[in-house]
Amino acid sequence: MVRLRKIKGRALPVLNKKPKEDKLEKWARKEAKDYDIIFWKLRTPGNIGAPDRIIIGYGVIEFIEFKRSENHKLSAIQFEVTKWLRKRGFKVHVIYTKEEVTRVFTAVARLSSRIRKGTD
Repeated sequence: MVRLRKIKGRALPVLNKKPKEDKLEKWARKEAKDYDIIFWKLRTPGNIGAPDRIIIGYGVIEFIEFKRSENHKLSAIQFEVTKWLRKRGFKVHVIYTKEEVTRVFTAVARLSSRIRKGTD
C-alpha cells in the first residue's frame, strides 16, 4: 500500500526507503561483534549534535558519526561537538562506507589488544 501526502493540494506518494545511513549503521552493529567491540547508540536527550555511536574496546573509547555520502557533511552543531570531543582527546570518525567501518574497527581492535597485553 502506498501512503499519500498532500503537498500544495496534490497527493504525492511517500517513499518508505531507509536511508543508506541506517543500513550502514545496522551492518556496523553486526560487524562490531566480530571485532569484540561494544557498539552503543549514543542518546543525549536535550543535547543536539552528539555523534551517532560510541565504540568501546578494551581501554579504548571512540565516537562514530554516520553520513549517507561525501556530499552530506556535518551540521554546524555536529562540527562543534566533534571539535569539542577531539580537544579532549577523543577520536571522532565520520563514516561514509563499510570499508571505513572496517578500518576503524580493525584499528580499535588492534589498539585494544596491545593495551590488554600491556605493550601500549
